[in-house]
Amino acid sequence: MRSTLLAVALFCGTVATCWGDTVDVGYLYLQQDDSLGTVTFSINNATGPSEFAPDFPVLDNLDFNNVVVTLFCGNAQCTADLGGASQTYNIGTIASGGTDSSLSFSSADLFSSAVLSADLSLTSLNLDDGMGGSTPFTGSLSTSFTFSSASGPDLVPYDLSSGNSDFDSGVITDPEGTTSSVPEPASLTLIVTGFGSIVTFGKKYGNFRKTVRRLF
Repeated sequence: MRSTLLAVALFCGTVATCWGDTVDVGYLYLQQDDSLGTVTFSINNATGPSEFAPDFPVLDNLDFNNVVVTLFCGNAQCTADLGGASQTYNIGTIASGGTDSSLSFSSADLFSSAVLSADLSLTSLNLDDGMGGSTPFTGSLSTSFTFSSASGPDLVPYDLSSGNSDFDSGVITDPEGTTSSVPEPASLTLIVTGFGSIVTFGKKYGNFRKTVRRLF
């Protein structure tokens, strides 16, 4: 506990800003459907009036434009089916609250990772503050994310037949485009606030898979 507070104090004391600089705007996962013999990449835009706060707090209709996904194979079958060890796909636009499931392959194909990039339609966003109001956020014009396995060499899909909880999932974030300065820290209050943010971050991502499963 003491060492963690010290680390936060050192960080906040040497950097002009000391708060989160990204906001979660979507998620993706690999879904397996044994009845169809397929695995499908599901890319979800979790922004807009139907957002799932607090995990995905953007209230505005933020579109993902020029979405590009590069898939990397994890076995020989995938390499043969895709015509190479990797393949790039242009998805186009995923509107606010929308889902793209166009990347579907044989269930025999294994994937080691995927890289997603997209342009974002808005930079000025309003975030759900959890109290019926909103907090402004200045975002970026684009996002990029690498989706990889947390437990092995290949991505673990969500199995529709078994409803497994150990599937891999990833969060798409909107990085902050402009930095807002805060006064140089001069009290223990700011240190404790920084530590609280770390605890909140841990809980948030610890519950992410639960959030995704609630969306099915």
